[in-house]
Amino acid sequence: MWPYYFLSAVAGLAAVGFVAVWWPQGYPDDSELVKVSGEVATVIVRDDISKTSAGAMLPAMTSVYFTLKGVEGEFRYPSSHPNYLIVRDRTAIAIDIWVDGAEIGTGRPMTIWQIQEHNPFKLTVEQTFVSHAEVIERLTKTDRSMVETGYWLLGIAGAFALIGVGVQRWNRGRPPPIA
Repeated sequence: MWPYYFLSAVAGLAAVGFVAVWWPQGYPDDSELVKVSGEVATVIVRDDISKTSAGAMLPAMTSVYFTLKGVEGEFRYPSSHPNYLIVRDRTAIAIDIWVDGAEIGTGRPMTIWQIQEHNPFKLTVEQTFVSHAEVIERLTKTDRSMVETGYWLLGIAGAFALIGVGVQRWNRGRPPPIA
């Protein structure tokens, strides 16, 4: 019977983790965003855990970091945002980015909530553009699905706990095994 309680505890902890980490948070509105424009100085792909390029091969845990000529600060486009590969691999020359005004001047990389590329050399391919609405829609969908997964895990934890209680009650009425 203890394996049922153990599985119940593991599923319950995972459920709490899913719900706590992915509970929908307040994303910035259009009115809170500030437009920053400039020529791209550097583009670096970094691992979000170690903050180095060492783990940059893991696309689920990386971000693209932009610096702009003449603009102070670093700008971060996480892999959780839509069209990450296009932004990472095909964005160059000059960009307009929208960041949360509250993040400016904090010394930390500012999250990009909208990006638009201005590249005069791209004649046959569309220039990169990811709108604020697309980013919010993607993040909200992801949050919602992960919270639903947490609720399912919570239900599974309850089921394992009930099975454990049932097995324990069933075993009480049975005679002990003969050795």
